[in-house]
Amino acid sequence: MISILVVEDNRMTRRMFEGILPKLGLRPVLAANGEEAVELYRANAETVSAVLLDLNLDGQMDGLDTLVALRSINAQLPCCFMSASAPDDVLNLPEPVFRKPFSNWDDVANHLKRIAQVAPQGFA
Repeated sequence: MISILVVEDNRMTRRMFEGILPKLGLRPVLAANGEEAVELYRANAETVSAVLLDLNLDGQMDGLDTLVALRSINAQLPCCFMSASAPDDVLNLPEPVFRKPFSNWDDVANHLKRIAQVAPQGFA
């Protein structure tokens, strides 16, 4: 099963990912904030294939800061963002941004599977 680092500060939303992603063929590795995401990725870099990252995180690091920190560990780590309240200009990021709540979980899962399959794993 493909492992995806899911970074989401809302506990109920993390629980939702924990229940839904395995049914879609993905194993979630869950982090509540950017700092925890970096820690978990360091510990699981050999198995995590991609990251699904909330743009608006509580804590010292927002989603963009978290991606910078994760890519300092693995410069080729595939990522897509999610946000319930991102401004439209953020949608011009090179990484896809999925709007929460997701209207189609299969689209999100299929995109994650696609980017994870082309991803080199481990440290850069």
